[in-house]
Amino acid sequence: MDVAVTSSCFEHDIAFWESFLELVRILRPGGLLYLNAPSNYAVHRYPLDCWRFYPDAGLALCRWAATRGVAVDLAESFIGQQGAEGWCDFVAVFRKAGPGVLRRRGRIAGRAPAANILDGGAGGAPVREAERGQTDEMLAIAALQARLAEHEASLAERQAVIDAQAAALATGRDALAALRAEASDQAARLAAQEHALAVCAASLAASEASAGALGTRLAEAEASLRALHAEAAAMAAALATAEGHLGRVLGSRSWRLTAPLRAMLVRLQRG
Repeated sequence: MDVAVTSSCFEHDIAFWESFLELVRILRPGGLLYLNAPSNYAVHRYPLDCWRFYPDAGLALCRWAATRGVAVDLAESFIGQQGAEGWCDFVAVFRKAGPGVLRRRGRIAGRAPAANILDGGAGGAPVREAERGQTDEMLAIAALQARLAEHEASLAERQAVIDAQAAALATGRDALAALRAEASDQAARLAAQEHALAVCAASLAASEASAGALGTRLAEAEASLRALHAEAAAMAAALATAEGHLGRVLGSRSWRLTAPLRAMLVRLQRG
């Protein structure tokens, strides 16, 4: 055969290394073997799922063949980038020993995203390229862990904000309780002041009533005083009139002529 191809089979083969030797055996000298097998992902039994292939699997198969007296070289191998379905395939091309050298127009690793490339196209020991120790799952896990760390940091920041808000809320509640207590005290003081004001108002009303009575009595006294003043004025006028009459009487001629008679009457009254 010029070319032999095996794809997605070796993971189910209980002795893929023997199958590898058989595939090399049927190649003509210088013939090529294309191998594709998963390097990762879920168990899928048809009917068994036995193996996964890592970056150096191609070199290991060449060495295994050499122990069995079969000369085969690794033309290239790589691990493909994880696709949408989650698989990362190990891909390798082997050349059975034969005349001449491998002539190629390119390599498969140049046609798709790949890592851990082994390029044996120069005919010597395969050259390593794009070495990567982490698998796609490890990189995905690391990315997820980084995102988780960011989320946890963000969560911690939010928790800190929530704690600060809770503390502020507790402080606000304490302040509110203090304000409520102060308001209660003020309400009690206001009630006491309102009671005192009511007592004062009652006392003021009584004082106003007493003042009204006193005003009435004062008005009555003033009226009585005015009457007394009027009466005194009338008496003064009458006295003045009487004094006038008396003065006229005392200054009259008849008063003088009767003076001896009055004196006699006085002596008679005295005995």
